[in-house]
Order: sequence, then structure tokens, then C-alpha cells
Amino acid sequence: MLSTSSINYEKKIFLTTILVRLFFLILVVLLSAYMEKGFIASHRDVDDWRYEEGGFYYSQNATSLIDSNTFTEAYGRMNDNTGYNLYRPFYSTPLWYWVVCIIMYMTKTYWTVRILNIIIAGMSSVVIYNFTKKTYGEKVARLTSKLFALLPYPVLFSLFSYKDHLVLLFTFYLLDVSISLKYTRKIKLKTVLISIFAILGMMLTRSGLSVILLGLCFSIVFIKDISLKGIFNIKMLFFLIIGLVLISIFYQDIIYKFNAYSSINLDTKEANNTISLVLITNIKDLYKLPLIYMFSIITPIGIGNFDNSWFSVVSNINFIMIPIAVGSLLYIFTKKKRDKIVFYSLLGYYLITIIMSTGIFRHYYSLLPITFIPFADYIYRTNRVEKLMWVISSILGTILIFYYYFLISN
Repeated sequence: MLSTSSINYEKKIFLTTILVRLFFLILVVLLSAYMEKGFIASHRDVDDWRYEEGGFYYSQNATSLIDSNTFTEAYGRMNDNTGYNLYRPFYSTPLWYWVVCIIMYMTKTYWTVRILNIIIAGMSSVVIYNFTKKTYGEKVARLTSKLFALLPYPVLFSLFSYKDHLVLLFTFYLLDVSISLKYTRKIKLKTVLISIFAILGMMLTRSGLSVILLGLCFSIVFIKDISLKGIFNIKMLFFLIIGLVLISIFYQDIIYKFNAYSSINLDTKEANNTISLVLITNIKDLYKLPLIYMFSIITPIGIGNFDNSWFSVVSNINFIMIPIAVGSLLYIFTKKKRDKIVFYSLLGYYLITIIMSTGIFRHYYSLLPITFIPFADYIYRTNRVEKLMWVISSILGTILIFYYYFLISN
């Protein structure tokens, strides 16, 4: 049973998240004549612009709310083969495309899709708060949810039509259910039904890594401790068999996503850019893990590179994430973990994601709150010496970033 203070805070963080984003959405509208329509740019290679352009074509040409032929044509015009693979939904992952098309068919404007993402962000703040509170307590949960609600990158990014906001909501809802089941061993029918919807939503929005998320959830629920006895038990064996069966059924669709990420990483490594410095492509590169962990938290970043996109705005101010990156990394190496299974499961999933998606900032946006949690816990558990070390390290990190961009990169 939720306390009155928790319920009041849920309402407060939900409204705060939405109102802050609505304020900046008004700013985006007012500056729309001077800025790119999409977060990064306005062409078919950029996901959010492509979603909206396809949705607009659908809204003008569809003969009914659900019109698969017009859907296929709408995105086919932009070299997007999603509509041609609707018979393989876990390969084409068409859910967000359909959400955009249906909303724009009913409202005739892409702004309603962006407002939907703002509402999703508000719901995500509540879910992040509840998930964090169960393991880390009230203070850490509140700080974590406030970081998501107020930091510039989550605020500005959620004003655009990317599907990653929905992925974030699905992810943390499933994690929240897993934590509840781990600690209480009770679950309501309504929660089961919503969880099934969230699982299908993940598979239809971003397959591949979503299978690993399900494995993570089962690990949180059924592994008691980090030992052979704690890990290997009858329940885990049962779900391992189910997991292997599911992977075998959807193997081709899942491996397609993994190969897609790997090919992007290969192209990135061949390019002589910042990302190639932290890219991990083989076991010899594992020493870069702390670097890629911190890099993922401060991404997107590109100080001094200005253009007329909101992406460049975020890139130039996202150095404010450096203290969070430093605190989060210090927590990993210096602090006792409240629940080792939960912490290392989340950390492992996050590391797998950033290794496979290096340079694709929106892919690890949906997991960014995982890095806020250790930072928040670190802040509340540090003594004066540790806090001083964090401050000095953050200042040095900021100086290093500015030195790189102004003296080396340029």
C-alpha cells in the first residue's frame, strides 16, 4: 500500500515532468521557423522526421483508421521497408509507426505525437520513482526521478517523435514489476495483463535487446544471491528452457537486430571520430568499459558545434552530465551495493546495450535512469572526503572535455 506522501509525490513528479516539457514545447513551436523540424535534422535518414512524414502521408491518404496498404506506401516512399514486412512483426517492429499514423490520422498534426511523448515521459517519471524506491529508498528515488524530469537532455529529447520514450516506459515498468515480485512474491491479475502488453510492446518496438531485458527480469525475480546455489535452481532452469525456446522461435528476427547494431559499430570504428576512441569490438577492448560507461551518460556531446538543430543545443550543454557520470562510476567501484542481484543485472544490461549501440545515443537514452540511480545513491552515502573527491573529479572531467573539443578536436 502506497503512503500518502508517496502518492502526493507521484502526482507532483508527473505534473512537473509534463509542465516543464510543455513549456519547452511552446519554445520549440515559437522557434520552429528557425530550427530543424526533427531533433537532429529534417530528412528521411532521421527517425523522428521519418515517423512524422510517414504519419502525415498516412493521415492524408488512408481510407480508414487501419489501412496497411497506405501504411506501406507512406514509409516505402522514404526507403523504409517496415510496411513490406508487417507479416514479420518482430522483425519490422512496427508498433510505434502505427501509433504515429493512427494519432495523426485522427488529429491531422504531428504535434499530438509529441504531446503523447510528453505524457509518456510523465508516466515514466512515476515508474522510475516506484522502481527505485523499492530497492534504494525514498531519497534516492526522488532524486533519480527529478533528474529524469528536469535535466535538459531528457526534457528536450522527449519533445520529439522518437519511439525510445515508449521503450523507456515499457522497460522500467517491467523492471518495477520484477522488483515487486522479487520482494513480495505477489502479483495482481491487472499487473500480469499490463506486463504482457509491455512485453509485446517491447518486442514490437525494439526486438533483439528486448529478449535480454526479459532474461534480466527473470534473473531479478528468481536469483536469490550471487552464488551457484542462488543462481541455479529449478525455477531458473524452467524459465531458461522457456527463454531458449522463445529465442529459437524468433532467432532470425532477433539476430537481425544484433547484426544491425554490429554493422553500425564497425562503420563507426572505421571513422576517425570521438566514438571510435571508446568503441569495444573485441575482448581486448574491455579495458575501455569505464570510458564507454561515462561517455554514454554525457552523450550526445559536441561542444562548439552549432547548427539550427535542438540536437546541437543539447550537445553543447550536455557537459552538465559529467558530475552524474563521475558519481555513477565512483559508486560502482567504491560503494557497497544494496541489492547485488538488482545492481549487477541492471549494470550488465546497460553495458551490453552501450557496447552494441555505441554512438546511437537514443538507444541508451531508454536506459539512462539506470545511471541516475547509482549517482543518487552515491550522493546520499558519501562522506566529506568522498564528496570532495567527486567534486574535484567532476571539475577535472569538465576541463578535459573542453580541452578535447577546443584544442584537439578543432
